[in-house]
Amino acid sequence: MVLPIFKSHYSIGKSILTLKPKSKVDPNGSDSIIDIAVDAGLQKVILIEDTMHGFLEAKRNCEEANLQLVFGI
Repeated sequence: MVLPIFKSHYSIGKSILTLKPKSKVDPNGSDSIIDIAVDAGLQKVILIEDTMHGFLEAKRNCEEANLQLVFGI
């Protein structure tokens, strides 16, 4: 089984992926980790970040999308 690991725009080095679903951002903007997971039929998102800055946003958006969040630093 392959589990993709994501890093968001909150990390050092600034990933091009955002934590906001497309419905909350410009549709021509960055790709959403939440949307990628939902479109791929994943049940959980594994997010490894450099700081805690995006944790609450990730938690809230994963809950809204019915995804389990696995968060690490």
